[in-house]
Amino acid sequence: EGVYCKVLGAEFQNCGTYTAYYNPTTVYGADYRLRAGVVMGNYSTYNIVKDIRVRDCYYGLNWGAGTDNVYENITITNSTILDGARGLASLGSNNTFKNCKFLTTGQTMDSFYNGTSNSNLLIEGCTFASTLNLVHQQNSTFKDNTFKKKIVFGFENKNLLFESNTFLDTTGVSFENLNTFAEDITFKGCRFIGSEAGYFYGIYTIYQSSIRINVIDCLFKNYLGDGSVDGHGIFHLNNELQNSFGTISGNRFVNCDYGIRWFQGGWMSNVTNNNFSSISKWCIFIEALSSVNPLQLKHCNFENNIADATCVNGIWIDAQTGTWDYCTIRGNKFQAVTTVGYTLNAVDYNINGTTEAPVPIKPIITKTANFSVAANEIGKYIRVNSASDITC
Repeated sequence: EGVYCKVLGAEFQNCGTYTAYYNPTTVYGADYRLRAGVVMGNYSTYNIVKDIRVRDCYYGLNWGAGTDNVYENITITNSTILDGARGLASLGSNNTFKNCKFLTTGQTMDSFYNGTSNSNLLIEGCTFASTLNLVHQQNSTFKDNTFKKKIVFGFENKNLLFESNTFLDTTGVSFENLNTFAEDITFKGCRFIGSEAGYFYGIYTIYQSSIRINVIDCLFKNYLGDGSVDGHGIFHLNNELQNSFGTISGNRFVNCDYGIRWFQGGWMSNVTNNNFSSISKWCIFIEALSSVNPLQLKHCNFENNIADATCVNGIWIDAQTGTWDYCTIRGNKFQAVTTVGYTLNAVDYNINGTTEAPVPIKPIITKTANFSVAANEIGKYIRVNSASDITC
């Protein structure tokens, strides 16, 4: 263990893999945690590891439950098992990783597990080249990082802030574990960047995987799927009467098959002030899974969203059976899309809610005599410049 120690400007190579004099696998065991560049234990606190390089080691860094440690400006490459490993039961609280590069590919890091209710982990300006699994992280911040592979959310994640991060994988972040209920996860000012074909989801969620995901002022770009599976900015596989999303607001969706797509509705979610461009199918799409699974969409607001003329369709809410109600749909500007601005179909839909007539993106269209109305002009206003009647 170490307290108030500093490791500065060092380079570590072949740690735990050098076999010229003995085989560490037979001496210590295959998963012996000290086979690493730098190792900290459960009682290592207030240490600084800075400006180091770790390459060709069994583990890059290996940590335990020690608290208040700082890892800064560290580059790790070609680790045998993991660039960053949790060799003991959990990572301690109040640890900081700043400007670190975990560059070994083909791994799955699950190293930031913390068993407390206040992890207070800060990861800032770091790069992750492999998948990152997050389990039991609470009250932590991820800022200005680059994730080349997806983040997968597991159990007991609460009150996490992802600010100004960049996500580059075919799926940016994934809430793919049933009954995990990651809670109050906020993405603010993040960039979810696909590379068109073969990129599927910025944010992917399944049934009972999340509560109140907030997505604010983010960019979703270039998710075009593979021809059989579509590409989406934000996708929920089964959102039935769940408060899976709190707020989706101020985001830009560019060059995707779908902007926002939910199956089975939602509960108490606000989708407001989002901007859509080059959406090839639907900007906002809410649908039941099948005719035997009624849509459950209640207390959701869709307000002040806008699509430009490069989008094909605007908003679709369709319940094949059942009802959707207590929703507010107003102030949206989808009239510029090339095909259908609004499709709001259901049995007795939104009886106790507010469904406002679509707002034109351009308030007035001027026509000359003997004109016809194009499909993308349906629902727009027409100025009459004389007192004569219009005959249809």
